[in-house]
Amino acid sequence: MSQDVVARIKAEYRSALEKLNKGFPEEARIGFTKLLMEQPHSPELHYQLSRVAYAQGDRTKQFEHLKKSLELKPTEPGLVSSLIDIFDDLGEYDQALKAHDHLALISKDPKQTAVKKASYLQRLGRFEEAQTRFRKMIKAEPKKGSLYRTFYTGMKVSENEPTVRMLEKMLRDKKSDVTERMNGHFAMAKALEDQKKYDQVFEHLHVANALQRTLYPAQKDDTDHVHKTFYEKQLKADLTPIDFKSDVTPVFVTGMPRSGTTLTEQIIASHSQATAGGELGLIYSRTSNLPIANNDPKALHLCTDDELRLYADTFIKLMKRDTGAKSGVITDKTIRADIIYGYLAKAMPNAKFIIVQRDARDIAISIYKNMFRTGAHRYANSLPEIAHAIKAFRKNVEHWKERMPERIYEVYYDELVADPENQARALIDAAGLEWEDACLEFHKAKNRVKTLSVAQVRQPINKGSSQAWKRYEKDLQPFIEEWGDDPWV
Repeated sequence: MSQDVVARIKAEYRSALEKLNKGFPEEARIGFTKLLMEQPHSPELHYQLSRVAYAQGDRTKQFEHLKKSLELKPTEPGLVSSLIDIFDDLGEYDQALKAHDHLALISKDPKQTAVKKASYLQRLGRFEEAQTRFRKMIKAEPKKGSLYRTFYTGMKVSENEPTVRMLEKMLRDKKSDVTERMNGHFAMAKALEDQKKYDQVFEHLHVANALQRTLYPAQKDDTDHVHKTFYEKQLKADLTPIDFKSDVTPVFVTGMPRSGTTLTEQIIASHSQATAGGELGLIYSRTSNLPIANNDPKALHLCTDDELRLYADTFIKLMKRDTGAKSGVITDKTIRADIIYGYLAKAMPNAKFIIVQRDARDIAISIYKNMFRTGAHRYANSLPEIAHAIKAFRKNVEHWKERMPERIYEVYYDELVADPENQARALIDAAGLEWEDACLEFHKAKNRVKTLSVAQVRQPINKGSSQAWKRYEKDLQPFIEEWGDDPWV
């Protein structure tokens, strides 16, 4: 192959890749397909075409290209990880576990691969298997605080749990890695709460959150600016829905982190005609591309029906892609979807909007005691900042209740756990479904759970976390003072 041909192929590949990364999958598909005709045995081209198929919502093509890429390069860990994600999204959990095992054989980081499989077993509700694996890993790496934290999310930590003594020793070692100590303090707070040693919990939470704030310092957060931008873009719009039909009913379950959205979603998803999407994370990028990107979407009142129809059609296609569902209800509990309710409501006439409300004090405690994805929800390390975040959410909810009251249904967490059957029946009705008794047995479902509530959703509804703030009223004073006189619910 001449140097000119090699240079041309490289240039065409870069061009197709750039188109894909900028959100033009069809143009990328044409480019990669042309190159594949010249290089039919290129694993890289098949991999990129699998990405194209994913962007276009074609799971079948995605799987075909990814499988071919693996056949051509069977020892590439990244390809196996992508295959795991496909099996997981499609509910093929046994196949996903087999892929985990294959990844363990070829991975350059077998320890991290072992953690991923143990965590995956937790999310499937196979807690005993996960615990055996975590104990073995902790024994091998007792100074790895992240192992304790991940392990403890899937269990009630008893006083006889042998790893607690190992964790105590690790936390006494001030030479331990800062990130691992941060994880360790979050883990110890969880263990002490499980053991009902409530007076010791915040001692570890304060250290954990302070360390996290050191590692990920507060920045000038543009969240308020983004929210204000979306708010203003929707103010002048008539929210009368456009003419759009779909065989899928999107149900947006919206609330603050740790407010009860997972429980609400799992009740709905236990229905035979519903599928849980979890935090799909699709709505902001799709809205931002209407048609201007960078969190500056086209104002809703300027959007044509055709633009909104394409917006809705693309969103539905991607919901199907990411859940494997063909029809019925699909839930999406992406955090703060309320920011763009106007776009969603106008574009999708059959969409349902369910807002989960909970005592602000319980939300604050639950946020403060949980570690979120690196760098995310940075307000979570400060009790006064948590108060500000919850107030902003409530203010926006009130706005939409005034503008489209007939389309919003509110769930109150304390009422749901106090009177589960009646509240669940009303919830199922709000989702546009007929009642099924299975909706109160969500904890028996075999689906995986991608949430910090991984252990809780495997249990029947109980009142254990309702009004938990009373145990920590003294520790919660910075939040209470910042909150002021507003209602708690």
